[in-house]
Amino acid sequence: MRRDDPDPAPWTEEGKQWIKELGLRMVYPEKAMGVDDDDKDKNKDDVKGKGKGKALETLPETAKIKQYRVPADVVQMIHEDTRDARIWDDVLAQEFWSEYEFLHYVFATAFTCCVCSERITVYPIS
Repeated sequence: MRRDDPDPAPWTEEGKQWIKELGLRMVYPEKAMGVDDDDKDKNKDDVKGKGKGKALETLPETAKIKQYRVPADVVQMIHEDTRDARIWDDVLAQEFWSEYEFLHYVFATAFTCCVCSERITVYPIS
């Protein structure tokens, strides 16, 4: 099987470095990070199976990824935009793990027109 993707494969050293540079991380379901209290009660009487899987007891290695910091020049421009100061305060209060997450939040959540979005999703023009 041959890859036709120009990016390096994620399991290679180049791919791991590329992932680190982009600030990509794994997103785990909430249940994967620990067992709920309800699940503990259910599993008290269960006999341990013969499966080879391990319980996820500690945070995964990807949890050690550095948090994305908005560059100083961008922060300076944000502070100069006094008209949208309330929105920018909300944006800067969020935690981002990559530039992609930051830009996605800014363009998809912070600066959207509620009326336009509503019309596009509810009443599509076809």
